[in-house]
Amino acid sequence: MKRYTAFVVAVLWSLAAGAPAVAQTLSDFHYFVGPGYGVVYDLDVDGTDHLYMAQKDSVLVVQPDGTIVTSLKSALFDQVNGLAVDRATGDLYVANKGNGTIVKVTDVMTTPAYTTWQTGLSGPFDVAISGGLLYVSEMAAGEVERFSLADGTAQGTITGLTAPSGMAFDVAGNLYVANTTGTSGATISMIAGGGTTVTQPSFAMLGAHRSGFQPWFLTFGPVRLGDSNADQLFPADDSGYPQLLYVSDYQNRYITYVESDGTVNDAYLLSGNPRPTGIAFDALGSMMFGVSSSYSTFAVLKSNAAFPVLPVELVSFEALADGDRVVLTWTTASETNNAGFEVQRGTGTSFEPVAFVEGRGTTTEAQRYEYALADLPAGRHVFRLKQVDFDGAYEYSPEVEVTIEVAERYQLSAAYPNPFNPQTQFTLTLAQSEPVTITVFDVLGRAVATLHDGWLEAGTAHTFAFRGDGLTSGTYLIQARGESFRATRTVTLLK
Repeated sequence: MKRYTAFVVAVLWSLAAGAPAVAQTLSDFHYFVGPGYGVVYDLDVDGTDHLYMAQKDSVLVVQPDGTIVTSLKSALFDQVNGLAVDRATGDLYVANKGNGTIVKVTDVMTTPAYTTWQTGLSGPFDVAISGGLLYVSEMAAGEVERFSLADGTAQGTITGLTAPSGMAFDVAGNLYVANTTGTSGATISMIAGGGTTVTQPSFAMLGAHRSGFQPWFLTFGPVRLGDSNADQLFPADDSGYPQLLYVSDYQNRYITYVESDGTVNDAYLLSGNPRPTGIAFDALGSMMFGVSSSYSTFAVLKSNAAFPVLPVELVSFEALADGDRVVLTWTTASETNNAGFEVQRGTGTSFEPVAFVEGRGTTTEAQRYEYALADLPAGRHVFRLKQVDFDGAYEYSPEVEVTIEVAERYQLSAAYPNPFNPQTQFTLTLAQSEPVTITVFDVLGRAVATLHDGWLEAGTAHTFAFRGDGLTSGTYLIQARGESFRATRTVTLLK
């Protein structure tokens, strides 16, 4: 009997020449709204891809093609700064920095109705929605207030912040807040699960990256082509693209991104006078951001192409062993001019081809590939892919490795199918009877399911199933733990 260990690589794989790390001009963008539409602060996108622009005394609503739908105006507005659209209801929440209120707008596209929803706030800068709560950053008070969307009641305060400005949630529900001041300059704090306790006060040291960093707004978005070297990515959103946290540095004219480990890098430097304000992404992954050349001429710019612009985008590459077999699986989010993949096996000093798997040519839909190798000896095995275009151009994937070893205590099979939706299953065989617990964790280490907790008899292949109902797309770890062993398998849920 043999046991195995598996190593998984989840990457964004660019097979085209990347853009420079920092663009010195705005040539990658075009005017989407304006110029000349007044002050632009925060941006947000609703469930139908309409763009909402916070302005000093109004909110402009724009269609996906750039056509102005309506301009929301009310006497209740006073220095409109932040805004958030509740995608479940379509209601709009507007932060008014001047009078310290939150105004709720219903029936936005038909007959807008305006209501003062919260009062007495201290310099509300931004608003964000997650888990049935509205979060309000209060720059003057140095805190973030939480309110129930259902009835408006207060749900606790996040303290320990310094002049908080922009906010954004990742797909796991963790809140990130920009602190505009501090002993080390600007930082980003992380609040796990959107609770009331600051988990990492200095998640990202913006001030250490650049003196005078002035963060305004935050948003999560896909990895753009020029940032394809970013290797610490946040989990993918509903589009299937892994994410980065984008930050507008108003004072220094940069759009900066933060990786999941807090690493700070620059994406764009706006030459001349323009300064970035709010940032948003549309359904195709195109970046939009507010920009000003003075306090009288403002606009929204939009990228000329969707992000990421990747001819072949490999989102996962996995090697799993089952006995003396190794199964290679990989998935792509999109492909252009893709003839196929040459599977290569490491020889110790180089790689040799073992098979060629035909590609899908050009497609914007996710594709899954699989190739199995049998009768492999015990030991460490390394594999990579050589992606080949129809014109002969090629690029190599990252390497994955798998180890096949002799094992006498257990055999945990590979989960199949993988990726899966809605269910995958696997078997566990024991050499001795013992109590076993099988738990599923997400990438943040949180238990999301318990598949078994009790006695298992030896000599029988016990089958277990894991369903992804109620879970978001992403990577999950299945851990089997007994008195004499511990083993983990990785699975990917793609909805």
